[in-house]
Amino acid sequence: MSTTYSNAQSFVRAAVADMLSAITGNLSSTRMRLVSTTPTYSRFVWIMVERIAPGTTGDSVIARTNDMDLSGGVPPSLYVTAPLARTQDLEVHILNFLDTELLNYGKVDALLQSDMQDGTPCATFVGDSESGYANITEQVSLLTV
Repeated sequence: MSTTYSNAQSFVRAAVADMLSAITGNLSSTRMRLVSTTPTYSRFVWIMVERIAPGTTGDSVIARTNDMDLSGGVPPSLYVTAPLARTQDLEVHILNFLDTELLNYGKVDALLQSDMQDGTPCATFVGDSESGYANITEQVSLLTV
C-alpha cells in the first residue's frame, strides 16, 4: 500500500468521523468533495450527509454520493440511512466505499462544507491528504457583502 493512499485514507477517516459527529448536533447537512490531483484533477467524489425530518420521531440521517442519474435510473454509488441515534453506524459504509474509490486517486484535495439546521451556511474548509486533516484551513472568500 502506498504512502499516498495511506495518507488519503487517514484524511478521510478523520473527516468522516467529524462529519458524522457534527450532523448529530446543530447541522442539517455536511458534505465533502474529494478530488484526485493525479494525473489531471479529473476524478472526484462528493460524500453528503444530511438529516431527514429533523425534530420529529422519524429524525434520521442519510449518507450518499451525488453521482445518480435520474434520467437513466442510475442510483448513487453510496446511499445508506440510519436513525439519528445510530448515525455512527454509517461510518463503516462510507469508509468502505471511499477505500475503494480512492485506490487510484493519489493525493487528494478536499473541500468541506456544512449548513446549520436553519439553513445558514457554515465556514468552508479546504485541505489535502498530504498535509493531513489536522491542517485543514478555512477557505477565504473573495466576495464581500
